[in-house]
Amino acid sequence: MTFEDGRRVARLRGGYPEVLSPVTLVLVADDGTVTELETRVSDVTPRDAPPTAITVVRPQPAHRDEVEAPPVGTTVELTWLHASGVMRTVVEVAPVWRRYGPVWVLTPQGEVTRQQRREFFRVPVSLAVGITSLVEWNAALESLVPTAGMAVDLSEGGLRAVARGVLPSSGSTVELALKVPDETLSLPATVVRSISFPGGSNGLAMRFTATGRHSDRIRALVFAAQRRAAGKG
Repeated sequence: MTFEDGRRVARLRGGYPEVLSPVTLVLVADDGTVTELETRVSDVTPRDAPPTAITVVRPQPAHRDEVEAPPVGTTVELTWLHASGVMRTVVEVAPVWRRYGPVWVLTPQGEVTRQQRREFFRVPVSLAVGITSLVEWNAALESLVPTAGMAVDLSEGGLRAVARGVLPSSGSTVELALKVPDETLSLPATVVRSISFPGGSNGLAMRFTATGRHSDRIRALVFAAQRRAAGKG
């Protein structure tokens, strides 16, 4: 199967995320704005067959008390990491209040698909990263001031990071200082979108515009993390 944007996927049976596993909801607004919401699975019904419902903790970003669920009938893409690749399926979202708190109930609308290698494989990491907007000049310090962040996943094409404060907007050009064992990699990048992570933190998805001499090092980091994830699958 091939999407209009060139992504190639393989159809799978079952393969839905497990209880407590982290997942991402990708919401597309009418104006084309894309928002990624990070959360985790709290229940899957039934558990011994393709589910009729996947319950996730309601995302709660720091900038507001509650994220409004998409209107009924709106389709949203659910993605998660599995040892065999990045899995995706389309769901409808309904807000529900359970005795343990607010949740979103996701109803699968189609088959699970697995992303193939034509798209960069994203793996979880925990690496400090400095994010410097190349347009935000601090007049008092007469310099560009980086924002401290923490990369939570990495691919050969970019990374996603948690960060605090006022963050660069989508489309901004930034310089990343990614701290890996024994060195810091300087990488130019573009902000793709803002992200709301579980627990109230915010962050950014960023795409590398050039990796240069760091290409092999980034590839090695991704492969090492991928092997570790596969070992846990």
